[in-house]
Amino acid sequence: MYSTSGEMVHWYDALMNGQVLNANSFNELTTFVGSGNYGIGISQATVIGRTVWTHGGTIWGGYNSSMMYDPASGIIICVLINQLPAQAFQVSIQLLSTLINTPIGLYESTDEHFSIYPNPSNNLLTITGNPGSYGVEVIDLTGRVIITTEITTDRSQLDVSSLTQGVYLKVTEKESGFTEILKF
Repeated sequence: MYSTSGEMVHWYDALMNGQVLNANSFNELTTFVGSGNYGIGISQATVIGRTVWTHGGTIWGGYNSSMMYDPASGIIICVLINQLPAQAFQVSIQLLSTLINTPIGLYESTDEHFSIYPNPSNNLLTITGNPGSYGVEVIDLTGRVIITTEITTDRSQLDVSSLTQGVYLKVTEKESGFTEILKF
């Protein structure tokens, strides 16, 4: 059995958001006991001052994995490394620290260049702004651009109903180069 880090993130998203286990089973999974703060299949740790849930594994020869879930923010990180020394858990810590200290933008944009609302959205996303030209990219969790378009009016709507949660929207005003990135 094997999986990619993207598939693992998808699995942990379903697991942590009630799509796999009923409430009683999830409570058992997240009841952490003993000196290792271990539940059923995951453990609890304090990382950069936050309580996170983790699971990892190692195969002799260099393969190392680390899954990290931050219940406070909902951030899920999966690192798969195939090297010696394998430091997947340390990479997970650094990624969590970067995400916590450099948020991507979980808010509605309302600056003088343009506004994007509602955020989060699961249907139509409205982009309004000064008359001009705006480049729009929708990016998935792996960094792949899903949609590229250009808006040349002061009000446009983008249909995001077919997209899964966790994609990012990047809007750039062509004249000034001002860029806004939002997650929805």
